[in-house]
Amino acid sequence: MASTQAARRLAAERLDAEEKKFAAGMTTNYLVTQAQRDLAEQRVNALRAVADYRKSVINFQRVQEAGLSGSGLTAILSGGSTGQAGQALAAGAAAASTQSSSFGF
Repeated sequence: MASTQAARRLAAERLDAEEKKFAAGMTTNYLVTQAQRDLAEQRVNALRAVADYRKSVINFQRVQEAGLSGSGLTAILSGGSTGQAGQALAAGAAAASTQSSSFGF
């Protein structure tokens, strides 16, 4: 997700630079349009990465629950159930489950 966010940020910077060059008469509208297209693609890629991450968290939880439900074991993440890793996973799963309908899955 971080790499797609960085790519989106760079595409936005490129578009800003092309628009400034166009205003100064140093580039063509074709290059500005290409930069706009690239930014739109990077925005889609960033959204897709977030959706894929949230799907992965949900699938991970399903697998963990299915594997542990029959054995009577309890999963403890590194750092314990109150550790940062456990809290981050729980927060990601909660966000994913509340927004999963907006992504169509």
